[in-house]
Amino acid sequence: MRRLLAVILLLSFFCQAFATARQTAAFDHDGEFQAMHAEMHLEGSAHHHDEHGVMHQDDSLESIQHMLAEAGPGTAALFHFPQLSLPLDRSPAPAVTAESVSPSPHLDGLRRPPRLIS
Repeated sequence: MRRLLAVILLLSFFCQAFATARQTAAFDHDGEFQAMHAEMHLEGSAHHHDEHGVMHQDDSLESIQHMLAEAGPGTAALFHFPQLSLPLDRSPAPAVTAESVSPSPHLDGLRRPPRLIS
């Protein structure tokens, strides 16, 4: 059973390599444009291509997806999830007021019983 699973996984890796090669062959350009495009990928410049192969350099979601397309097999999930953005700087700590302070969870200890007045 393990050998069968290993063979299936190897075949899926080869199929993925052919699918990725097909994707890059669709945008095969000639001459200076191809060199400039490869240089942009090496520098990590965000850009994307429209249906006609025209390149647009911006910080849009399409540019980020195009740059991550070379990252590996998990790129298909990029098209199904929204882009998440986190703030670059830390948010300020919440203000502490007398109302927001909670009482201590520990008891003060034993108390002396009241005296009997006789």
